[in-house]
Amino acid sequence: MTNKHGFEEVLNKANLYLDEEALGVLKQAYEFADKAHEGQRRQSKKPYITHPIAVASILCELEQELDTIIAGILHDTVEDTDVTSKQIEETYGVIVYQDQVLYIFREMAGYSLGEADIVRKSMGKKISEIMIAEKNKFISRCISNGYEENLASEVFNLIEPFAGYAFNKAHSVSYALISYITAYLKANFLEEFLTTSMNLRMHDSEAINKFVQEAKLNDIVVSPPDINTSFTKFSLLGVNGTKHISFGLNAIKNVGTNASESIVSLRKSINKFDSIEDIFENIDTSVATTKTIESLVKVGAFDKYGDRLAILDKLEDLIAVSSSMMKAKKLNQASMFEYLPADQKISTEIKFNKNINTDPSEKQIWEKELLGVKLSTNFENEKIIMQAGESYITTHEQINNIVSSSNKNIKILGQPISIEKLSYIDKRTNKEKYYFKSRIDLLDSEIETVCFNQNFNNIKLWDDHKLLVLDAYVRNRNNQMSIYFNDANMFEPNQNSNNNISRSTKSLLIEIDNINTNDSDFKNLVNLLNQSKGEMPVYIKMDDEIIEYNNLQVGTDVKNIIDTNLANFCRTKIINEDIFQIIN
Repeated sequence: MTNKHGFEEVLNKANLYLDEEALGVLKQAYEFADKAHEGQRRQSKKPYITHPIAVASILCELEQELDTIIAGILHDTVEDTDVTSKQIEETYGVIVYQDQVLYIFREMAGYSLGEADIVRKSMGKKISEIMIAEKNKFISRCISNGYEENLASEVFNLIEPFAGYAFNKAHSVSYALISYITAYLKANFLEEFLTTSMNLRMHDSEAINKFVQEAKLNDIVVSPPDINTSFTKFSLLGVNGTKHISFGLNAIKNVGTNASESIVSLRKSINKFDSIEDIFENIDTSVATTKTIESLVKVGAFDKYGDRLAILDKLEDLIAVSSSMMKAKKLNQASMFEYLPADQKISTEIKFNKNINTDPSEKQIWEKELLGVKLSTNFENEKIIMQAGESYITTHEQINNIVSSSNKNIKILGQPISIEKLSYIDKRTNKEKYYFKSRIDLLDSEIETVCFNQNFNNIKLWDDHKLLVLDAYVRNRNNQMSIYFNDANMFEPNQNSNNNISRSTKSLLIEIDNINTNDSDFKNLVNLLNQSKGEMPVYIKMDDEIIEYNNLQVGTDVKNIIDTNLANFCRTKIINEDIFQIIN
């Protein structure tokens, strides 16, 4: 049993105030708490239920009223005084607010508000000399006001540990109200809540990463930056059922407010950018510098115009076009071609090398560096993970399903994101020890794992950004889940089993003669794709170029839906992704 002597003291106090029924409830609460913590107590000699507050709080889980019980159990010394009983009545006999501390000092010892506040501050700083002097002063004044010395001493001892961390009532109410409003908004308007939260922490990459992971777990799409649709801040686009969060340009490293506002303002003035040449013929490179443009390309803001490495390969030529146009505008050298009809205008055309293709891992490395989070999908890795078999943990949902089995050994398969070596002082030996904190990308979100194995030496595996298998285990304490690993190894698919990549994996190919992102048909297409859930990657074919549509995996049913609703806009085929062999 849990600290039986301590509980007997509680019962002795409770006998003074509670009837038999209430005492029965209290005993039931104790037994409930003792049973609930039986597993944890086996690993620790320290009792978990040793204080009346802890026992009484368990009654909440039994749905019992606390009013009569807590008043009799908690801090009955203070309750004995008529002076203080009214002040702590609303908090069930427990001193909760700093205001109550000040009131007790004023009413029992005759302190002024200024004197009482000085005592409160000294308690917070824990200056022993001042505390001894103030305690003697408080007891002396209480005696002068007709209170017994023992009572005054007990009241001071009760207040002392509390006053250093308590809030005043106004503070507490404000925090409680904000917490309630925030919780309500998160529960009922999650898309808006996450969008606003991202804007508040725009330049905190770690916070942005957490918000994006939460969005993923709730099936909310966070789309990569797009030169034609993104705004300076994170924006919620679309209508009910098809809403998605568009990544803010100002949140991209090396872009900044001036450049992002300049790009958005320019885009609005000309309605949209029709081509990548159109962008560089109009953009102000004195504001959106070469470094800014390079960062935008690396995170995918120009993806609809070409491959990232291919655009970077021609970046000097594009910047040269922009510089020439800027000089002409500054010299007021308006070209006579500006007044020609649109179909007769002469424009610069820069062709990209179609043999250049950015590796998915390279994209994710750039995104992690410049956005703080990976938004594109490495479909090759995802296929390997999905075909790895049931012996591996590949989703956060799987981990949640096994937390009831504490300390269960598991194998986690995912893509490494980061790892850092940290240290702490072992209290038993007073020696410095090391541990590792790592982040791993699973199919549905990222997880944080910790390694305390002092012999772990595979940290270099994280540099290759290839799939890893973690020998891990899960612990669940007080409803808090933690994931630990002892070792890590490179994942090697068994070529003779289902672990290898299937050559018959299906993908959806959409053929469009002319893409116009402001076209209602195109928007309807994107909405249909976002609504579909499945494992098929999506590719869009325009002319002779096939573009991977990042962050989308759809079901086979979406083909018939698109064919029915958008037959005049596009054509769909289900294909073999590796060789583009039509199979349907």
